[in-house]
Order: sequence, then structure tokens, then C-alpha cells
Amino acid sequence: MRLRPLTAVGALVAALTFGTVAAAVGGTSDLSELERQAAELSSNLGTLDGDIATTRSRLAVLTANLDDARAQLRVAEGQLALARAASEEATATALEARAAHAAATERLDGTRTVLGVAEDQLAAQLATRFKYGSTDPRATGVLRLLTTPDTNPNEFLHRMRQLERVVGQQAQVIEEAVQLTREQADAQHQIVITSRTATDAARAAAEVAAEVEQLAADARLVADRITRDEATVRAVLGQLELDRTQTANLHAEVEGHVQALLARLAAQRAADAAANGGGGPPVDGGYCPVQGAVAGRDFINDWGFPRSGGRRHQGNDVFAPTGTPVIAITDGVVTRMDPPSRPTRLGGITVTYETTDGSRWYNAHLDTISPGIEVGTRIVAGQQIATVGRTGNARTTPPHNHIQRHHGGRWINPYPTLAQLCR
Repeated sequence: MRLRPLTAVGALVAALTFGTVAAAVGGTSDLSELERQAAELSSNLGTLDGDIATTRSRLAVLTANLDDARAQLRVAEGQLALARAASEEATATALEARAAHAAATERLDGTRTVLGVAEDQLAAQLATRFKYGSTDPRATGVLRLLTTPDTNPNEFLHRMRQLERVVGQQAQVIEEAVQLTREQADAQHQIVITSRTATDAARAAAEVAAEVEQLAADARLVADRITRDEATVRAVLGQLELDRTQTANLHAEVEGHVQALLARLAAQRAADAAANGGGGPPVDGGYCPVQGAVAGRDFINDWGFPRSGGRRHQGNDVFAPTGTPVIAITDGVVTRMDPPSRPTRLGGITVTYETTDGSRWYNAHLDTISPGIEVGTRIVAGQQIATVGRTGNARTTPPHNHIQRHHGGRWINPYPTLAQLCR
């Protein structure tokens, strides 16, 4: 569409250049009209190009918002991966508790069976005692031998030993029955404990699974929004080839869409900043702890999200490519570090520094620590102290800087502060 006015103006300019206009239009009076028409065409072309330029500008804003949405999806997928790891661990714990309960139940059943046999044996002995006056009829004969003076001494001794064995067997059965009764009580107590443990573990696994499902739903919503916005961008690119009226209509459509996106983004950022307050005193003139990170795009308010070991997240995860500089928020002193030679199992490579307001800032899962950074080193605001990585228990997740803030004797949500610094 833009080629037609450009071609007309080009032809007019060429005609004026070569002095053929008078011959072409038949006189000087027509030259002024032709110049007027050329000026009008040029003006219309300028207007149309201005509309297209405006549309392109709006398209740039829309594309930037689309990039923000893609970054938000990356964060959502990272949080989902972390939550799924916590869910898998909770499920495994529940299965172990269920297996322990089943083993305790099996042990109780076995104890009951053995105890039943012992009780039956003891009951038979008691019935024999009641009937014969002894647990063994042979014992009655032995007792009779005690009153028979002409009994052979050897036979009498043999009978006495038999009687001793019978009495010993009865005492052993009684002792076994008592011991089995104790074991049964212990097994019943263990069943109560394992049942409670299994119930608690199943409840915890269900709670984490529900949160994982919610995070997955949030990720799907962001992905759906990206699909819709990508379709909008493609439509805008096609509309750039339309005439002035179509371009003007597209201009209004894109303007409204972009404004709606910006309004939603602003509302989301405001809601995230307001959620889970208690972020401690603000840091005036501070720096974002990860170079180039933007709140709501590269990280969200994930304070309290589920983590492995049944823990709750006590910081914010700022996602960025491996090697992205980690920056000192403000002036401070390094109080602790876990270098690459001694990474911890949980945080991996870490750096902690204390600032003048009494806050301690903990940075974890780092890839490298900057040269010269040691315990006791004084650092200044904006100084690079490390790079983003995925060490410690983050080796299966996207690279990110896990940052925590300790202030007033407790860990507090750093997001309100980070949201102000990372804009």
C-alpha cells in the first residue's frame, strides 16, 4: 500500500527534475496544481508513514511485554520444577511410612498367632492339672511312687526327673506367653505410631501436590497468554501492510491491547510487592542483586513456596543464565562464604554479607565467587561479588540466585525490597 504514494511522488520529482512537467500537463497553471497534489500526496504519505511508525512503536512495546511474559513463564517453570521435587520427596516419605505401618501390622499378626499357640498349650496343661492333679498324667504315677516303699530306687529317680522336666516345661510356656503378651503390646503401640506417621505424611504429600497443581495451572495460564500475545504480534505485523484506515484501526487496537497488558502487568507487580509484607527497611540507592533482572519477569514473590525436605522457601529465586553477575545491593562486609572448594550440600557456593542497617544478605547456588572476596572483605554497592549458577541442591533446576534477608533476628521476605531495586 505504501508503494503507490511513494511511486507517485517519485514520478513527480523526476518530472520536475527533467523539466517535462509543462509539456506533460499542458501549461504553467497546471504546474501549481500538480505541485499542490504532490504536496498533498507527500503529506498523506507522511501521515501514513507516521501511523505505521506509531504502530511499529506500539508493536515494540507489545513485543517487550511478550518478552516479559516469556521470562515469567521461565520463572513459573523453575518454581514448578522445585515444587515437583518437593512433592516427589513428600510422596516417597508417605510410601515409606505406609510400608512401616504394614510391617508393624504384620509383626502384630505374627505375634498374635504365636501367642495363641502358647495360650492353647497352657490351657491344655491347666486342663490336665485340673483332671489329674498334674500337667502330665505320668506325674500322678510318680507321686504315687513317693508313697510306695518297695519301688526300685533307680526307677524312682527316673520318675522324679520326668516330673522335673514337666514342671520346667510348664514354667517355660508361661514365661513365653508373658513375653509374647509384652511383644503384642509393643506391636500394638508401634501400629498406633506408624499409623499416625503415615497419616501425617499422606496429608503433607497431598498438600504439596495441591500446591504443585496450582503452580502448574499458573504456568499454563502464562503459556496461554504467550500464545495469544504471539498471535497478536503476528496479526500486527500483517496489518502493517494495510492502508491508512486499516492502519489507524490497527493502531487503536494495538494501543488498547498494549495498555491493557501494561495495566495488568502493573497490577500484578503491585500485588506481588504487597503480598507477604514485612520486607524490612528499604535500601535507598541500592542495586538489584542480579544484573539485568526485573521483578515480575525474572523472579516472583515465591516466599513460602514448598521446597524439598518439607521446608518452605525463605527467600526469592532470581532466575538468570549461568555466569550472570551477582551484585552487592549496598555497602557491607562479607561475613561468610562457601567457596567452590567447600560447597555446601544445600546452598552450594554461597556469599553472605552484612550491611549497615543490620541486614544479612545470603546468596546461594552461585557458579563462581569474584577474586578478592573473602570473609572480612569490605564491598561497595554495585560491586560484582559472584556469578549466577546452579550448585548445591539446585543442580537439577534452572540457574538462579537464591537470596535471603535476615533482619531483626529473623529471616524476612526480601521481595518488597528486591521489587523496588529490580525495575
